[in-house]
Amino acid sequence: MSLVTEPAPRNAWEKASLVIGNGFLVKPGKLGALKPLSALGELDFTRVGDTATRVNEAGDLEEVLANTPRVDFSSGTPIILLEDQRANSIQNNKMIGSETGNPGTLPDRWSVNLAGLNQQILSVGLEKGKEFIDLRFFGVANITSDDALSVAFEPLTGISAIFNQTWTNSLWLKIIEEVHPPQGYRLQIQERNIGGSYLTDSRLAIAPTVNLLRFAQTRPNTNDSVAFVWPRLAIRLTSGQEYDFTIRIALPQMELGNTLSSVIKTANALSTRGADRCNKSNIDSLIGQQEGTLFLDFIYKTPASGDAGQFAVTSPNFPYDRVLIWNNLTINQLAATLQLSSQTVFNLPLGTFTEGMRYKIGFAYKSGDTAAYVNGVKVASSNALFNFTQTLSVMIVGAYEAAMSLNQECIEINLELERVADQEMGKRTTI
Repeated sequence: MSLVTEPAPRNAWEKASLVIGNGFLVKPGKLGALKPLSALGELDFTRVGDTATRVNEAGDLEEVLANTPRVDFSSGTPIILLEDQRANSIQNNKMIGSETGNPGTLPDRWSVNLAGLNQQILSVGLEKGKEFIDLRFFGVANITSDDALSVAFEPLTGISAIFNQTWTNSLWLKIIEEVHPPQGYRLQIQERNIGGSYLTDSRLAIAPTVNLLRFAQTRPNTNDSVAFVWPRLAIRLTSGQEYDFTIRIALPQMELGNTLSSVIKTANALSTRGADRCNKSNIDSLIGQQEGTLFLDFIYKTPASGDAGQFAVTSPNFPYDRVLIWNNLTINQLAATLQLSSQTVFNLPLGTFTEGMRYKIGFAYKSGDTAAYVNGVKVASSNALFNFTQTLSVMIVGAYEAAMSLNQECIEINLELERVADQEMGKRTTI
């Protein structure tokens, strides 16, 4: 196979270096074999609603139409976002209703406990696609608790919750000016009972800078009387001390889930982002039928509770013949699995993964000679015999069913016609 210089990207998939077939779309500055996409055509991509967002090549946050792949550049490396369904329970993060002034008008549904200080809204606007409000607090603190100054993004009983749910509270925050700075900043999630009375909470210290950065806190509900959760930004003060500081808050988000997801914008209403799913039919000529290899290069995010999303090559109809890399709920970790007529022949655990870290997985299958590699190391193997009786012709990446999604940030995918040799597997999965 000849080496060619990289062509100009023709569409979003090429920009993301999504790899299909035994040729691949090379990364900038590299050489590599190229398989024309005209032989493959566009991948089918589905996601309900126009509420999803991505960071584009210019570094700006932008909303993306339904059924459109999101090539995100927030990490510097173009990635395809494959997320589970989420809703933002903070109903107004686009600052609807806010007005500048002294004290000015807060966004609809927001409130502030001033702890004896004065408030001034200096600016409401957009920074790199992110709606923000600039809040100045000044005066002498009069408090009984060191974080009594707080900004709440929903009414006390605005977000219904139940025991044992896990919630993630996030926002973008920036220091505009600190003439007399506070003692610190914390994200806080409070639990409230059916009458709105305080039950318990947890607080996460954060360290904002002069750059607009995103901070997040994840917390399970621990009180069996919880009926509501209340997300806030708490600011630490000392009673009797003078303060004067200005902060920029952008796009707060409160989502039911154990991981932070991409921004979901809201304008005085709940907003839900559908799960991402991409698939391609009629790929039987691009993947080996009795032997082959799947490669997945991705940023790991903890799958949602009960989520069995996958990267799979499968027969089109149940019961399935298929090979897949997926979140195995039984062992609660990613696994490489092969099934005949939906019955598992072998299930290879891939080990422990760390949130936010990059991994390269290789899954090489052949009757009597199967192996799985992670970041250059063989982590599992099987000598089980098998024979597919159905044609592997469908690729699925991301959401498999309504409640399932891979929930990963995908850098590169590759399907091979042959069982790649162990030495080459080690090389190709090394970070």
